[in-house]
Amino acid sequence: MKLHSPQQGIRWSLGHRCLSPVPFAVCDWAIHQAHTALSVSPQNRAGDGARPSSIASLIRTAPQSVPFSRRVDLFRALLAEDKRRGGWNLAHYDGGAAPIKITVRRSHLMEDAYNALGGRGADVIKARLIITFINETGLSEAGLDYGGLMKEFLEEVIKCGFNADYGLMTSTADGLAYPRPSADKVELGVQLLEFLGTMVGKALYEGILINAPFAPFFVTRLQGRTPMFDDLQTLDPELHRSMTQVKNYDGDVADLGLTFTVEDNFLGTSTSHPLVPGGDSMPVTNDNRLLYCHLLADYHLNVKLGRPAMAFTAGLVQLIPHTSLRLFNPLEFNELISGGGSAELDVIDMRRWVTYSGGYRTDSTSIKLFWKVVSEFSPAECAALLKFVTSCSRAPLVVFSICSHPSPYTR
Repeated sequence: MKLHSPQQGIRWSLGHRCLSPVPFAVCDWAIHQAHTALSVSPQNRAGDGARPSSIASLIRTAPQSVPFSRRVDLFRALLAEDKRRGGWNLAHYDGGAAPIKITVRRSHLMEDAYNALGGRGADVIKARLIITFINETGLSEAGLDYGGLMKEFLEEVIKCGFNADYGLMTSTADGLAYPRPSADKVELGVQLLEFLGTMVGKALYEGILINAPFAPFFVTRLQGRTPMFDDLQTLDPELHRSMTQVKNYDGDVADLGLTFTVEDNFLGTSTSHPLVPGGDSMPVTNDNRLLYCHLLADYHLNVKLGRPAMAFTAGLVQLIPHTSLRLFNPLEFNELISGGGSAELDVIDMRRWVTYSGGYRTDSTSIKLFWKVVSEFSPAECAALLKFVTSCSRAPLVVFSICSHPSPYTR
């Protein structure tokens, strides 16, 4: 496909197997077009540039050609376009959607959150949430919600849902999360997984970072794709290694005594599942071993996860469509959702987005001393400060400007 940039006079080729990076001038032009389309000034409200969705379609063809930070900009531009289209970027008195007020008990957080928001639909979830917490003594916690309580609410609900005690999510040996295959056997398990996916989607939609890295094979599911044999390595490296040995076995595979069945264990009870009709009497041979390996991988990656994976995905894509997630590979997706975890707090950028009140200014002695102390904080102290200021213990991805919703920091 040949494309032409009138601003830069550049032609370049894109394809599904493109190996050559797109020129940075083109990247800048594409992002500039997206931001131009998102201009909120009256004269540019319609936008002279290409729509962000059109730019995204281009970049999804070869996302590795564009720097990660640029794709994050585009992802946020797509969300901003959606918010403006639905009026979710406006206050209610300016014609925007009415905020949703909910009250939750800290001792029954997941239950109350689900009862208030479960099954409400994207048009409701995309609106601003005004949260009132009830403490352990049964009293409402005092405070004004300028967005911090919503952040805390989402972070705590997701943390609760990912707790293994709920039986909804599990993790790989590396600690990367995916839906528990037996979650559909838990009471309301499928509905709760869909709700949990919706809460993760809401966090992404609002630019709120959560400590919930996902297994790469499950990210593939979230992107609307089907995990394949190679993805099995991210779920069960030992099984993947064994299947690779079967594929490359030099002798007669029939000697291994394998059949087209797979053994599954639930609560101590072992069950045999045929991979094909009559699989228990169908031996694995040199001629059909590739089919066996791929069917076995498909069982563990897709069939076994079945309803739980579908439910979580259905909840998330109510707010974030598959196509927007395809701008990132699994590692980048986890950085998008969790902020990279080990990244240091950018104090300089944080200072840039703070506004002061109560007579304080940038050059106030107390302010200078405050930032001097912050610059010497340990990672744990930085996390505690962020938790206090933003209700989220993780630094925002790329820049702090995204944290100015619904208002900048005020200290």
